[in-house]
Amino acid sequence: MLDMMIQLMGFVAQNERYKIRERQMQGIKLLKQIYRIKKREELAKTQEETKNEIYKA
Repeated sequence: MLDMMIQLMGFVAQNERYKIRERQMQGIKLLKQIYRIKKREELAKTQEETKNEIYKA
């Protein structure tokens, strides 16, 4: 009986670790997407500023 309880607790702990790791990966993936979007926006702003400077002169 005790062995079965220990196995059950081990399964629950392992399942929790899996869920935590999965949530971390989702968060990392989301942050990478946000970072890419911001980098793209910054690049577009820089290109627009460069075009404006060239055409002003």
